[in-house]
This record gives sequence, structure tokens and C-alpha cells, in this order.
Amino acid sequence: RSETRWQAAHCVRRLAEGNCEKEINALLEWMKRDAVGAFGSHKFPFYNLHARLYLLIALARVSIDNPQILKPHHSVFSLQALGNIKHILIQKFSAEIALNIEKAFPNTYSRDVVEQLCRVGISQLPVEKIDGYTDKLDSYWHAKGEVDTSLEFYHGYDFDRYWFEPLGDVFGISGEQVEELATEVVINEWHTDVDGSYKSDPRVKLWRSSRNERGTSHSHGSYPRTDNYSFYLSYHAMMVVAAKLLQKMPVVHSRDWRENEWTEWLDRHLLTRNDGHWLADRRD
Repeated sequence: RSETRWQAAHCVRRLAEGNCEKEINALLEWMKRDAVGAFGSHKFPFYNLHARLYLLIALARVSIDNPQILKPHHSVFSLQALGNIKHILIQKFSAEIALNIEKAFPNTYSRDVVEQLCRVGISQLPVEKIDGYTDKLDSYWHAKGEVDTSLEFYHGYDFDRYWFEPLGDVFGISGEQVEELATEVVINEWHTDVDGSYKSDPRVKLWRSSRNERGTSHSHGSYPRTDNYSFYLSYHAMMVVAAKLLQKMPVVHSRDWRENEWTEWLDRHLLTRNDGHWLADRRD
């Protein structure tokens, strides 16, 4: 539930304000452990990427107010930003934390690492101009014939048009190709042992126990108050695909009235997924 995630994020911030070093250290050790262990139900899959993302959102705020409490873990954040984990929001918040630590404590990172951190979330390829109404490109992987288009996964209502298509537009590829790339992430990279459909969600009885399904419904690109497993998988798979596309493909410019398609797409998800007051407060 979104409400619970934000309560947890605010708890992390208050722990840092109280200089609770042992608790902050323990949270980061759990993140490195990358498992929930006995603290999770054996009946339900743990939303690991939600936990990681919202902890980093909280620590991004902490890195402004109290960077010294995070300095002992500086290598964790540079690894999250620059390592093998490709997830644009996780990378972006990790880089922000690392750069705030570097600002408070110069020479924490080498010059090369700082330069890499500054490039996180920024396209390193020249913008390509296309006619957005008629031109469509193939993704880097589709062009090389490296995508298994036979895979099937239900990404949820409205995901194709209101989630995948806008990301595809940034790089001039179809929403269908973005969906196929996201499906490969879910099945071939994460080895998900369920098909991701609404019915296969083990929490389905919880959703049906309330008249409004505890707020799991969403449409037209809106976020649900409660994320079912299908939405969770599709959302994070899209963020992984976004990171991959940014690395391999140029951003396209197809509308004269749009200044930077990638920045607009990324800012939308940074602002929408995060608490607006929280983010505005951080940036002020």
C-alpha cells in the first residue's frame, strides 16, 4: 500500500534525524542482503524492489539533511548507481545520495566515479530527429533479433497504452516493443514463477475482501493506492527497460513543442511516484 510505504520512508527520515546510526546501518545491511528472510510471509512474494526504491527515496532526503550518517556506506550507493542493477529510479536516487555525500565530504569518491555518477540518468548519445507521426524505429535488441517475442505475460489494464507507449515514444520505438522487452525482464531475467496475471496474485483474496479491492485499480497511467503483484512486476520491469534503452539508444526528438522527451518522461515518474511535498521540500 502506498500509504504504508510512505509511512516507512518518513520513519527512516526520523531515525536519521535522531542520529540512530545502528538502525540506519541495519537497514542498509538488509538492503545488501537482498532478502527479507523470516520477516516476510512464506505465502506472499516480497516486493523487494519497492523496499529498495523507497528506502533510497528516504535516504536521498537524509543525504541532504544528515549526510554524515550515510558516509560509512558510500560504496553501497555508488554500487547501486553504477553497478549491474539496471533500474532507472534506483540508479537515479542512489547517484543523488552519493553526490550529496561527495558534496559534504569531498574526495569520498574518485574523480572518475564522481563523473560517472553525474552522468546517471542522462543520455550520452546525440538526440536523433524523426517524424513522430510516421517514423518508428526498432529497439537495439529487436534490430539484432535478440528478443523472444513468443513470451506471454499479462502486464495489466492500460499498461500498454499509458505506460509502455510513452516510454517507447522517447526512443522512437513502439509500445509493443517496450512491452516485449519488459516481458523478457520479468520472465528471463527475474525468472518469475507466476504468469503475473491478476488471478495468480497470491494476495487476491485480500484484494477481494474489500468493496474497492483495497484500491488496486488504476487506469490512464494513474498509480493505484495498493499495488498488486502484476502492477509491481510491470512497473519495475518498465524501469529496467528504461535504463537499458537509455544506455543503448538515442533519445528522439519528434515534437517541436517538447524540449527534452527523456527528461520529461523521467521527471514525470520521479514526481508522480514520489510524494510531491517530500520531493519539493528536498529540492528547495
